[in-house]
Amino acid sequence: MNKECCKGHGVCVCGCLKPYTAFVALALSVFIADQASKCWISRFSGLELGAYPPHGGFEVIPGFFSIVYNTNSGAAWGMFAGQRVLLALLAIGAVAAILLLRRNIELHRKSMQVVFGLMLGGIVGNLADRVLFGSVTDFLDFTFGHYRWPTFNIADSAMVVAVSIYIVYSLFFQKKTCASEVAKDGDLSDKSK
Repeated sequence: MNKECCKGHGVCVCGCLKPYTAFVALALSVFIADQASKCWISRFSGLELGAYPPHGGFEVIPGFFSIVYNTNSGAAWGMFAGQRVLLALLAIGAVAAILLLRRNIELHRKSMQVVFGLMLGGIVGNLADRVLFGSVTDFLDFTFGHYRWPTFNIADSAMVVAVSIYIVYSLFFQKKTCASEVAKDGDLSDKSK
């Protein structure tokens, strides 16, 4: 423990956070990028709330990707619309679970710091919107032919990327890690005979 950073503070926050530097940095980066982008969209972009191309928004790639300004009082695809308190409590519970179960989710590993840093930043980004404004600001709009994907934001993107990385890691990399640990254990038991 670094005594200089703890001097006079009673509790050493620096020493506690040091093993989780990537986790904290990524969570803060996602949160700041999410909140800054939502602030720009809602206050400075000049985009009309709820207007989609061709009547509003800004087409980045015509017929495929647009920047719009919309809000959502629910979760993904508008589920639980108007359930602000429930969604906020679920988000707080998820944040608490990540922090309290950090050993169980192996947060000391860099790969898990990336996964849960993205997840935490996204959860807190949308939680801030729900608590402060009653709904989440969305602005990334994709159209696939005649289907318009539900509009989303940076926080949503970070959470989807986090879950995707976690699934890939669990399916393809965690088994190899476990297999190599079993092989090491087998080699050790052979040597002890």
